[in-house]
Amino acid sequence: MAVLIIDDDPLNLTLMSYLLRTVEPAPALEFADPLAALAWCAAQAPDLVLIDQWMPGLCGLEFIERLRQLPQGANVPVLLISADVDAALRGKGESLGVADFLSKPIVKAELLEKVQKLLRR
Repeated sequence: MAVLIIDDDPLNLTLMSYLLRTVEPAPALEFADPLAALAWCAAQAPDLVLIDQWMPGLCGLEFIERLRQLPQGANVPVLLISADVDAALRGKGESLGVADFLSKPIVKAELLEKVQKLLRR
């Protein structure tokens, strides 16, 4: 099982990875650089991607757009995380096949519920 967490904030990476270990025995793969995560995805398909929207270099939506262009990335469920999940972000995300959205600050119960739901798909 390969769950990718992509966030440029080391605290968020650590927090989400820690929380996921309570429901998923396989460790999450942490990436602070979305381009490095994309390179990883080019070689193999993750089972789930959790990605922050606002990062330097490549935002979450741009990452998802590139992920969808990879043969193994077309159907990967993505949980898009942002401090400002508004109608515009939802619309753009849904057009790229985002499976679900999570608002910051991250609430443990909400994160775990969404991750479990997406891993059961």
